[in-house]
Amino acid sequence: MKIKFLNKYKEFKDLKKDAHYASFGSPKGFKEEEINKLEKELNNGNPIPQAYKEYLFIGGMMNRIKLDDYREHYLEAVKFYKEKAVKRGIIINRPIAIIHNLDGAIFSFIYLDEGDNPQPWNLSTSEGYDTDDGEALYKMPFSTFKDLVEKLVYLSENGLSV
Repeated sequence: MKIKFLNKYKEFKDLKKDAHYASFGSPKGFKEEEINKLEKELNNGNPIPQAYKEYLFIGGMMNRIKLDDYREHYLEAVKFYKEKAVKRGIIINRPIAIIHNLDGAIFSFIYLDEGDNPQPWNLSTSEGYDTDDGEALYKMPFSTFKDLVEKLVYLSENGLSV
């Protein structure tokens, strides 16, 4: 797969720059055929964002940059967290991909119908994780999925915690 957005993540994988490589190994991605299957299931057969497709290819099985690895359970994660959102009074009718969660109390996701490099979002499933303004659904402090991944690569390369 040609990498357009996540070149730093690809370099991170290829150069084995992370301090944890000796213990945990390099990121492991999905095969393109598996990504095509996920694309059909997650986004009703429509193309998924290119940046997210690259992420799945480079490290979607085990990413090594502190995002959650759902392996073959992506659909179950989407269903689970959409149900949790409904309990907070938020209905997500658009296709999404879950990229992270914190103890089930907040989850991060991207909309799959928002172009090739979408804005990441947070949704708090517990009021304690709402914004100071009481918002349960809010943008992450990254303009794009690429920005988020690059920050996590930097933190991983330098042995910094997230």
